[in-house]
Parts: sequence; C-alpha cells; structure tokens
Amino acid sequence: MINRYNRSFACKCPTTGQPIIYHIAIATSGKMIYVEHINTAIALLESAYHEQIADILHAKLGGQQTLTATHDGVMITTQRGEL
Repeated sequence: MINRYNRSFACKCPTTGQPIIYHIAIATSGKMIYVEHINTAIALLESAYHEQIADILHAKLGGQQTLTATHDGVMITTQRGEL
C-alpha cells in the first residue's frame, strides 16, 4: 500500500524576499501522515532556500519526497527519502 500526499505552498526567498511557489509530493509505504502535520510543518517555514526546505520537511514528515519550484526561471527539483 502506498499513500500519496501533494501540496502547494509559498515560502519567501531569503535572497530576494519574494514569495516562491513550491509543490511537494510525499509518498509513504503504508505509513499515514496526518494532513494537519503537513500543514503545520509548512506553516512553520518562513524563509529558506529550496534545499533547506526539502531537508526540513523530510526530517519532520519522512517518506519519499519530491519538492519542485522555479527560481528566477530555473526549475529546481529535490528528492529526499525512500519508500
């Protein structure tokens, strides 16, 4: 059994101060993640670089995560964890 969670959110870029829209996809092998935990982990993000956000969310939520966003025309995708 695989559970999948997808969420979009904004976080301020520490360099430019502009909001960046991120898309996260989390997959777990049988483990349930409460939607409230996902929303709280995201709400606690104020300003961080893409790779830092990926590390923070993976540490808090686990699973296999793919985080995608476009920064100044460059699409960045990070992956953390395994099923």
